[in-house]
Amino acid sequence: MANAQGLTDQKKVMTTTGSFQVIRGALGEKADGVYSGTRYVPKIDAGDNQEFVEAYKSANDSEPGNFARVAYDSIRMVANGIKEAGSTDPDDVADTLGGLKMQSLFGENEFRSCDHQAKNPVWVGQNVYESGPMADVKLIEKVSGDDAIPPCDQTGCQL
Repeated sequence: MANAQGLTDQKKVMTTTGSFQVIRGALGEKADGVYSGTRYVPKIDAGDNQEFVEAYKSANDSEPGNFARVAYDSIRMVANGIKEAGSTDPDDVADTLGGLKMQSLFGENEFRSCDHQAKNPVWVGQNVYESGPMADVKLIEKVSGDDAIPPCDQTGCQL
């Protein structure tokens, strides 16, 4: 890790997954100071995330991580797509998703028409270790879904 080699004293280190609970848990205090694209941390105060966090903690005696958030919202988005399409046929659901708006843990979300990508926001965060088994994530700036994903004409997607 960059921290163990003294690199974080010389350079700012940025990763794409350094804020993931499993990464921070594995690195402990060595994750301190690392910047990361942050897709999810339980403290995000948006949509119905706090209700999700409380229900998850009640059922699992731990806070949800990014993978739990993705699983929950993905199932909810598929279920809403099925409901909107009035069908479980994958082609019917796919045809319905483009432009569809629905609630997510982050609030209202929309699928782009060009590639059916959900416009999830992300955050720039920094791992800050104070004590305990892992660093916390300090959220620095929110990036909208529109700004977080490449424009449709740059993806090469043929949906």
